Amino acid sequence: MIRVAQGEELAEAARIAREKKDHLARIRKPQIPANKRQVAVHCPCGTVKYFAPSNARGRKYCCQDCRVKYYHGPGRGQKYVFDDEIDAQIRDVYLNEVGKSKQPVVKLLAEKLGIPPWRIKRRAVVLDVVPVCRTRKKQPRWTDPEKDIVRDNITFTIENIRRKLAAAGFTRSINAIKTHITRTAGNKPRENYSGNELAKFFGLDPHSISLWIRKGYLRAERRGTHRTGANGGDIWDIRPEDVRQFIIEHVEILDFRKLDRWWLVELLTRQGA
Repeated sequence: MIRVAQGEELAEAARIAREKKDHLARIRKPQIPANKRQVAVHCPCGTVKYFAPSNARGRKYCCQDCRVKYYHGPGRGQKYVFDDEIDAQIRDVYLNEVGKSKQPVVKLLAEKLGIPPWRIKRRAVVLDVVPVCRTRKKQPRWTDPEKDIVRDNITFTIENIRRKLAAAGFTRSINAIKTHITRTAGNKPRENYSGNELAKFFGLDPHSISLWIRKGYLRAERRGTHRTGANGGDIWDIRPEDVRQFIIEHVEILDFRKLDRWWLVELLTRQGA
């Protein structure tokens, strides 16, 4: 006759099997592949941490706090050590030679001591022989008259724009003008035409545009570039208003068969024409 196990007996058997399984899991160590084995890193604080081989390479500390404490501590891990003699040389150079001698005295001192120039400059700040930072006067905001001058002369060189601002009583550096143009009008299309651009719209040779300018038919100005005579000379700067006036006054010399008709319609119907 077959005996049927009771519920309590089944529960006890399951508990025993579960404990046996947990015990075997504790005594058996998993086999870690060689490429995934962790490396122990012993920190000076006594902590032992395990990292993958790629992360453990060159690691000496368990955390950033220990790195600051044991690497950057006083007298430990400092690559460049300064003593009284070196400090005296730095003081002498900065107080007696910097700004008075034409030679790179700081660089020469760095080569003599075997210390980078940037580290000597930083040490000079600590020794209080140079100011921590030089006061820099912040440039005032651009006014509307200044913006109008830059916008009206956007096709000219930066130097010419600076001169026009100076003539109007404004003082701006070359870099300030470049930055302003880049931020405001650097991506806008140029409205004025050069001689070659206008020649393409008229379907003519650029020499014809130069001839009209010399005869006084077409009003134009130079852009103030540094092109020499070998490169054709300075570039012409021709405003759309002057082109419209030229077309109205000298329509008899134009060949409308060669002219770009879509450009002509856009030019004559432009707002403010």
